Amino acid sequence: MSDYPEHDKLAAVSGETQAAGEFLTWLAAQGYVIGRWMAVRRDERLVPISESVETLLAEWKDIDRHEIDREKRAMIAAMSAPAVTS
Repeated sequence: MSDYPEHDKLAAVSGETQAAGEFLTWLAAQGYVIGRWMAVRRDERLVPISESVETLLAEWKDIDRHEIDREKRAMIAAMSAPAVTS
């Protein structure tokens, strides 16, 4: 395991999330909307969701997007640090 475990997890599921993301994007292009049953006043209604495809995929595969961002910043900092020579 690397110093970036959330990226490792993301890489392990990238094939699945890529295919699912393409399908969700295709659905949206065809005019389909994903919804969630919610209690609205005294009724239950199908309400369109506002989450992005990326958010849905991250939820599905239990990827912490905040941790991904933190790891990205750490990667950039590590690449920007001066090289240590002996």
